[in-house]
Amino acid sequence: MKTTQRPGWTPSRLREHREAHGLTLEAAGERLRLAASRHGLAVPAANFQTLWGHEQGTIFPGPHYRRAYCLLYQATEPELGFRPPLPGESQKAEIVISELPAPTDLATDNAAAQVIEEAFTKVSIGGIEPGDSTGSLARPRGRRLAQAPRRR
Repeated sequence: MKTTQRPGWTPSRLREHREAHGLTLEAAGERLRLAASRHGLAVPAANFQTLWGHEQGTIFPGPHYRRAYCLLYQATEPELGFRPPLPGESQKAEIVISELPAPTDLATDNAAAQVIEEAFTKVSIGGIEPGDSTGSLARPRGRRLAQAPRRR
């Protein structure tokens, strides 16, 4: 078996992370595909042979695999052994994938949506005039954009 040489690549760290999460190669492949699709990445094949090749060092993971591994194991590329940390880069970085916050107050959310809708309408039609007040921006015009937060 021939290993692929990359500066700073430590393929055994992938196996350490997989085992620390209690996953088999097959389960890690399923979770890798799920993490990639959930975050809008190109979904890798992620079969057990490919993951085994990554862990053994015979196949260097491409960028989609590396990003999916980072999402799956909540770790950075240096932590997973893909590369050494860059100067000034901490070994542990917080990976934050934010979701839209849940509505807190329906009346406030609706008022904010109406103000935003009115501002978009004014900008797209002819611009906001210097004398326009924020109160005039709160007039409801259409319901589609204003109701968008409620449809989620």
